[in-house]
Amino acid sequence: MMSRNATLLLALGALSACGSSDGQNPFTVSPDPEIEAEIDEVELLNENETATNNFLFNTGRGFTMNDVQYDAANDQLVINNLPFDGPEGIYDNANNPAVNLAVYESRETTTTGQRKYFAVFVNGDDYEATAAASRSYNGYGFGGANIRRTQDAFNLPAGGEYVYLGTYNAVRTFDGISGLEVVRGDARIEVDILDFDPANDEFGAVEGQITNRQIIGSAGELGEDLPTIILSTASINNIGEILSSNVTTTFNGAVRDSGTYEALLAGENSEEVTGFLEMVGPRFQAQIRVQNVTLNDGTILSAYNSTNFQLIENQINLGINPAAADGGVDDTLLEFPTLPANVASQSVELVDLTSEFTAQEIGVFGADQVIP
Repeated sequence: MMSRNATLLLALGALSACGSSDGQNPFTVSPDPEIEAEIDEVELLNENETATNNFLFNTGRGFTMNDVQYDAANDQLVINNLPFDGPEGIYDNANNPAVNLAVYESRETTTTGQRKYFAVFVNGDDYEATAAASRSYNGYGFGGANIRRTQDAFNLPAGGEYVYLGTYNAVRTFDGISGLEVVRGDARIEVDILDFDPANDEFGAVEGQITNRQIIGSAGELGEDLPTIILSTASINNIGEILSSNVTTTFNGAVRDSGTYEALLAGENSEEVTGFLEMVGPRFQAQIRVQNVTLNDGTILSAYNSTNFQLIENQINLGINPAAADGGVDDTLLEFPTLPANVASQSVELVDLTSEFTAQEIGVFGADQVIP
């Protein structure tokens, strides 16, 4: 059975039900419903949004990040409009060689940077992509994402079909508990320029998958596997924006996470693609085997109600798989420590367990065109 500490992430994202790991109490984000409705109604805009510099920006949902600059000389991000991340908004590379992805953290002093934020960053020859969130809120808190072209030269690809392969990095926060997890995965984006036919300044089709998603620990240890993200069919416009469409994951045939994504083609001949996504779903789900017994008098008893079940339920809530998955069914067998008397027969039942906490994932991807 997996130990509790095996996946409780990081100095970079330790979870605490009563306080964040930086020694401060969590701060709950609870927008007044009337205020939130008013914000949505006036449709606050990000003045930095352009056709080549796109943001996940929705103040009603806490997506407030409205500018990102990458300082290559110092390997730092400078992020604007995230509260209490420090007066200069500088994020330093955590420089942890064990974690094979670029994670940046906000600066903190005794009086500034009082909420700890983390950002993941992906870049290529012609794009940069950033996603950020905080571990210090007893809820999703504030964050956002940005994708941008870094070169002016751009042309749509010539007619045909294209495959792009690359990397996905993300941050996950939770509703009802503080903390943060970092996720990485593989991105596959497929583009068909010719179909669908042009209509209303849109054309073509884009679909994709984010596979091999896995939580990454501060020492580079691999945490829990997460399901594949399906990027639903989207269209392209004349300036190479891949317009908003849906993302989903599934668990045992049912929808688990849902959200949206947007993307940009980049490069002189669209050699690259970058995008961001946001989605919400259960923090963790697992399927276990449960022992049932039928007594001689016909009474059916289930180990589901045993004291061991509470331990497994707590593990699920904390995002810990009670055992390694095998073929979609966990090896865990919840059984009676001692069989009751007068057992006539035994059986095993598959039971799906879902964390009581939900997770919000903000991720970015970048991928290169596959050259046949």
